[in-house]
This record gives sequence, C-alpha cells and structure tokens, in this order.
Amino acid sequence: MEKKELKDDIVELLQQDCELQSIIREIVDYKGTEKDESSNLGTTQKDESGLLDKSDKDYVAENKELRDTLAEKEKELSAQSKEIERINKEILEANRLLSDAEREKKKISKDLSAKEETCNELRATISEQESTIKGIRKSEDALKKENMRLNGENEKQAKDLSQRFAEGWELFCAYQKVSSQSKRLLNGVFVNPENFTSFICGGAQDRSLEKIWDVIKGCLIQGNTKDSDILWDIFEYAVELVNSSKTERIYEIMDVKPGAPFDLDVHALAAGSKVSVKV
Repeated sequence: MEKKELKDDIVELLQQDCELQSIIREIVDYKGTEKDESSNLGTTQKDESGLLDKSDKDYVAENKELRDTLAEKEKELSAQSKEIERINKEILEANRLLSDAEREKKKISKDLSAKEETCNELRATISEQESTIKGIRKSEDALKKENMRLNGENEKQAKDLSQRFAEGWELFCAYQKVSSQSKRLLNGVFVNPENFTSFICGGAQDRSLEKIWDVIKGCLIQGNTKDSDILWDIFEYAVELVNSSKTERIYEIMDVKPGAPFDLDVHALAAGSKVSVKV
C-alpha cells in the first residue's frame, strides 16, 4: 500500500473514531502543560544562574554596607537608650523634688494654720485688753472727776477752816518752813503736813503734845531756834485744841519768869545754858 493511501486511511480513521480523537487530545494537553513547566523552570534557572554569576567582591561590599548600616542603627539605638535613661533619672529627680515640695507645702500649711490660730488668739486678747482699757479709762475719768470734786470740797473745807481757824492756818503755813529733820521727827503727829485738815487733827491729839514738846527741847539743845520758835507756837495752839476737845481744861502752860527756881522735870536747858538753881 502506498504512503498516500495510508495517510488518507489514517485521517479518515481519526475523523470517524471518537475514542481515538479523545486520546489524541489528552496527549496534546499533557504536552502543552509539560512545555509550560519546562519554560518556567528554564527562566528560574536562568535567574538563579544570573544571581550566581555575581562576583565575590560585590557580595562582600553589599554585606559590609549592611553591617555598617546595622552598626549605625545599633549606635543610634544605644544613644536613644542612654537618653531614655537620662530622662528617666530626671523624671525620678523631678518626682523626688515634687514629693519634697508637697511635704514642705504641708509643713508650711500646718505652720500657717498654727500662726493664724495664734493671731486669732492675739486678736481676741487685744480685743479683751482694749475693752479692759476702755473700762479703766472710763473708771479713770470717773476717778478724776471724783478727785476734782473732792479736791474742790477739800479746798472749800480748807478755806472754811482757815476762816474759822485763822490762827491755825497761819501756823500751818509757818510749819511748811520747818526743817525736814523736824518734820521727820513729827511725822507721827502730822502725817500729811501739806494738808491743813490733817494738820489740825494731828495737833488736837493728847499724845501729840508730848511729841511736839520733845522735838522743841531737841531743837533748843541743838540751837535750832528757828524751828523751836515755830514749834512752840504750834505747841501752844495744840494745847488749846486738846483742851477744846475736853469737857474741862486739862493742860496749862506754866508762866515761868526769870529768877524762878529751875526744875529739870518741867524746865529745859537752851543751847549754851548752864545748870543753875534759878531760871
């Protein structure tokens, strides 16, 4: 059989036999898939082959660059860590200072409260003292008015007494000229020598007569005739005052004349006098 006839028979068979057609399709599909995988594998191998073609020098340079970058990043990270540590320390110090400030604030607040309490107590004390001072001033004004009234009455009484006791007033004025020593000796008699009423009342006492007499004798012995003369007039006046307070006269002043017998019990020696049997 010739080739042409064989070909024609095969084509006709392929066209008419469905089962054979299915087998041929499966073979074609399988071949197409295998071809695609071979094509992809070739590309990958080509790419890998291209990567493997790089020189060792380029690889080392790239590796060094990566290491330098990593070292720089690590350096930056270390610096940032130190900065964070410094900031944390500052935060701790700030917190400590804040705690100290809060404690100091509490202490100051406590001291301020205590001082305010003390101030309030002082204000209350001052207010109380001001009230007391006002009361004292009011009392003082009342006392001044009363004192003025009493002084006025005393002056009026002194004036009345001076008019009724003219001689006594003259003696009171004369007594102001007596020496301070004699006044001191008569302090128990004339307790307030600058007050006329006190002067009269002091001289009108029985016990005052002896005291005045003793001081007069002392003045005569010392030769203080100025005081003795004034005190003698006061003594005579005092004798009259005492007798006036009695129902009858009790005291009399002896009328002694020169040449009368000298008696030490009733007579006194003056300064420079000699003991004699006669006055």
